[in-house]
Amino acid sequence: MTKKKANATVVENNEAHIGENVNATVVENNVTVLDDAELTAVTDALDAVDLVSTPVVTEDKIDWNSLVETEDETDDAPVLTLVEAIAAVTDAQRDAKLVDIHAAFDERVTFETMADPGNTNILKNLKGYRQKMALPGIAGILVATDVDPDFINRSLTSGKRFNVYGIDKLNDLLHGLNSGHFKNAINIAVMKSMFKFRAAGVKFTGLAALAAASDKVKVDKGMSGILVRHTVSASTAPTQSSSTMNALSVIGAVRNTGSVKFPIWELTDAPVTKRLEELLAA
Repeated sequence: MTKKKANATVVENNEAHIGENVNATVVENNVTVLDDAELTAVTDALDAVDLVSTPVVTEDKIDWNSLVETEDETDDAPVLTLVEAIAAVTDAQRDAKLVDIHAAFDERVTFETMADPGNTNILKNLKGYRQKMALPGIAGILVATDVDPDFINRSLTSGKRFNVYGIDKLNDLLHGLNSGHFKNAINIAVMKSMFKFRAAGVKFTGLAALAAASDKVKVDKGMSGILVRHTVSASTAPTQSSSTMNALSVIGAVRNTGSVKFPIWELTDAPVTKRLEELLAA
């Protein structure tokens, strides 16, 4: 039962039949008179059904009129735009997120050092990615989009962690949201393609993501006509496209409604998605 329906049920019955042990008498003016035991039982029951609003309970009476006149405000609650959400981030929240960013990178560095002590390239990359992410403005966006930096330690397969190229792609998205300009050509091609596919009512598949990353990937004319395409080699396209899709997933802009093997990427209605569309259209 929804909250609104629960409220309606209580009011329509106009009786305190919420708890099995309640035998209250309904009196004039929609007010129920209870003894102490009945009052406790009703109060507990109201808490249990999690009503949107609860009637005013004073001494030995329940005033159902207070419930009748209360409207469900949750349906009309305003949704902040991403710009508004970022502006609402406090210094304390931003500082806490910066701590989380450093902790996540510390853990990832430890993992990579133990997994392959001789792989200095990945440690160098991680250092650069940390420097790009551990900034107050970027931390504020992570707070506003509710992204936990520990995603970089997510294990998708045994012995592996979130792809480092995906971290780089996410940094590009974050900095683009912060400055208004995206730099990564794969990110731009994929995002523009996704918005065009949605407008055309066409599903954005894994093949579409590959073709957006590389114009060397063969697709039919119907798909090629709405794609925005970059020019990497066909052999590079899988890594490039998957890292972009992973970054967009982390930030909450897309979700996979297909499978791991045959993904169907769908844009969400999140404020971050709407902001991406605005910036790409500017």
